[in-house]
Amino acid sequence: MGDRLRMLRTARGLTQNDVVKIMGEQLDGDKKRQTLGNWETGKSIPRHETLVWLSQFYKVSLDYLIEGKETVHESAEIPVVGTIRTLPVLSAENIIDKIEVPADMVRDGTYFQMIVHEDSMKGMDIRKGRKVLVRQQGTLEDGQVGLVDVGGNVILRKVYTANGGYVLVPANPEYADEKVSASAVTILGRIKVVMFEV
Repeated sequence: MGDRLRMLRTARGLTQNDVVKIMGEQLDGDKKRQTLGNWETGKSIPRHETLVWLSQFYKVSLDYLIEGKETVHESAEIPVVGTIRTLPVLSAENIIDKIEVPADMVRDGTYFQMIVHEDSMKGMDIRKGRKVLVRQQGTLEDGQVGLVDVGGNVILRKVYTANGGYVLVPANPEYADEKVSASAVTILGRIKVVMFEV
């Protein structure tokens, strides 16, 4: 896999520093270039969500990335959601288009692509106007970035449980943390992949 990652990067004329900058929060920790280098030398492997991101970024299948197998690219059609005007999220009023994505990316649930409508998570490079892949689900693990409804206002936040409620944490100093009761929040989905267009 390391050889393939290095080949895909160099075929695009990208340095490791270029890829580190593009990946942003997809790379955990402080030693991001070292992490990327370890992937390319086979010392470690990316987690599953990062492999999905890399397959989308390099426009190859997961089978090719992981095992070197050239496969027929299966695709799946998913809806595109703009500003969420009403619930449920996938009601006709919210869907503005449909797109095809690699089927590998969406096999484990119901997905939609959403155009981010605010900058509360820009510290994670989830900026207004960027597209994200969202998996519909009603629960989140602490620290996961979710699409949540708070009293009719649909927002993106890192979600943590606390004292029978939630703490909603932005990645932008212009927004404040919010402590809300469980009854005031409906979790609509989890942000799985930031869709970079390169």
